[in-house]
Amino acid sequence: MRKDLATFKKVCLIVFVSIAIILSSNSLVCASWRLTFPPAVSSSWSLNSVYFASSREGWAAGIDYTNHTGVLLHYSGGGWSSVKPPAVSPGWFLNSVHLVSSAEGWAAGDDTSNYRGVLLHYAGGAWSSVKPPAVSSEWSLNSVYFTSAGEGWAVGGDQANSKGVLLRYTGGKWSSIAPPPVSPEWSLNSVFFTSASEGWAVGRDSANRKGVLFHYTGGKWTTVSPPPVSSDWSLKSVYFTSAAEGWAVGGDRK
Repeated sequence: MRKDLATFKKVCLIVFVSIAIILSSNSLVCASWRLTFPPAVSSSWSLNSVYFASSREGWAAGIDYTNHTGVLLHYSGGGWSSVKPPAVSPGWFLNSVHLVSSAEGWAAGDDTSNYRGVLLHYAGGAWSSVKPPAVSSEWSLNSVYFTSAGEGWAVGGDQANSKGVLLRYTGGKWSSIAPPPVSPEWSLNSVFFTSASEGWAVGRDSANRKGVLFHYTGGKWTTVSPPPVSSDWSLKSVYFTSAAEGWAVGGDRK
């Protein structure tokens, strides 16, 4: 299902109590985590993703419910600051951010006004909106990952056709890649690559109420049968420490 902005606001206000939080590991408080109060953004906002190019430089991305835009926070010089996002549409938000280096990165999300994914590019010290490729009449992006400045992937959901979305960045442009078949209804939530030639994506097979596992190798994506978990479960995020070892997490609804 598509993330309706009005409905999503009500849910997140309960969870986030109308304010985003940032946890850091700079002091031994609460099992090595401490609460860091973020800069002011609006009266109601939250964060969905964070990525650091180094210990001194990073970005966080999310949603500003008050102004119906994405949120961009920059960590530099030992502190966080709010950065005004580029114009996209009257209603949009960000789900994921990934940096190639401290000087270049990408963010992805959902343009709720135009029923399509959002792609932002960070270069030359500023963020700009990049027109996404055509996918369908209604789709969105949940995760973005780059292996180099010239090679990257973004994944999400095609709500019009009840299937996942795969976008590839190469040769200086984005293109939509036809995913392998999974079921009558499924989507992708997260993507991670260990190298330009190997990666993984995970999501939710709503038709069969189980997680989705995709493996990219040999220049193509294939489905991998997930292990048995329960009669109703899904996957939200994936991360690999090497090509031979990784983890995927999600929710068991039973």
